[in-house]
Amino acid sequence: MEEKRKEEEEVQDEDEIKKDGECAMCLEEIELPISLECGHVFCVQCLIHYQTTNLGKGSCPNCRGGIHKEIGKKTSEQMNVYIERAKRSHGAEREVYVNLALRQCDAALNNQSLFESQHYKDSLQIATLFTKVSVLGKLNMYREVIDTADEFMHLCANTHDVDVEWIIETRVAKANAHLNLEEWQTALDMFKLLYEDCKEQRGKYCSTIVAGISRAQYE
Repeated sequence: MEEKRKEEEEVQDEDEIKKDGECAMCLEEIELPISLECGHVFCVQCLIHYQTTNLGKGSCPNCRGGIHKEIGKKTSEQMNVYIERAKRSHGAEREVYVNLALRQCDAALNNQSLFESQHYKDSLQIATLFTKVSVLGKLNMYREVIDTADEFMHLCANTHDVDVEWIIETRVAKANAHLNLEEWQTALDMFKLLYEDCKEQRGKYCSTIVAGISRAQYE
């Protein structure tokens, strides 16, 4: 019953978006839709671009209703919708939702352009890759998790002030991806390194790391 209710809500959401099929800013069919609290719907990229202008910050382009800095949260919510639909889809339909989820991920992270930072470019790339690892993991795209995690770690090696927990979580995600691909020895070696390298954070990650070691050893 709960799953059926969620599906009905998703259909209702899509119907609402279709009513406003044209974006008021680009005058094209809405792509990667975002519905604001006031009910107006726009392409997420159009809305983010609007928010980066001096006149646009914090307001709806149609009614000037306040939206403050909720775009990142809203794009993340929409990304989760695409992820759930991808999980229930197959073939070409699943591929569509996977691509939408990843594009929505980038759109949400591009919202960081609203905040000025000296290291904005590197920070944005790191955040994008970190989030993509999580998205790909939820979509069971394990080979892509490994490739993206490697790209993330390469960038972190040349960048200062990266959150240590991001690095640990990415390494755990990569090790779990090897587990799910039944690459047991690689996974075991990675989890053993994590166990030694993450002593300070072991309390938070201990159960995951130990479970990974156990599974890799006995499968």
